[in-house]
Amino acid sequence: MDNIILRCDNNINGIFTAIYDAFVYKNQMQKENHEVYRDNISIEIGIGGNYTLFSKMIDILKKIINHY
Repeated sequence: MDNIILRCDNNINGIFTAIYDAFVYKNQMQKENHEVYRDNISIEIGIGGNYTLFSKMIDILKKIINHY
């Protein structure tokens, strides 16, 4: 399995969204690979930056919930 790098905005909403999405990805991978799962998810702050070989880069968009 390739590494997963979640890239988020440098603000509190972007960081917490990336943490939540990392938790969701981790749970999905654990269900698919019960015995061979290894934690290969990391979070980078800031969109852009360097690319890494054999990694899946995912840009995290802010999820804004409006309560009216």
